[in-house]
Amino acid sequence: MEIINSSKTACMIYGQNYHSAIKYAKKGISVIPIGPNSKKPLVEWKKYSEAPAKTAEVADWFITDSDKNVVLS
Repeated sequence: MEIINSSKTACMIYGQNYHSAIKYAKKGISVIPIGPNSKKPLVEWKKYSEAPAKTAEVADWFITDSDKNVVLS
């Protein structure tokens, strides 16, 4: 998985939520994807409240569906 570092390129290709999620993940902040217009987590979130997901894993979540929203834990 290639993580795009250019914010302009990432936003154009994958959307603002991808860019934001990657930015937070790189800072060590736990990122949880939630559905559009929802507060329901799309992954088993409890383990990510103890340790953040790897940046590549976060990228996979948001590349597959640009409608996902970001929650910080």
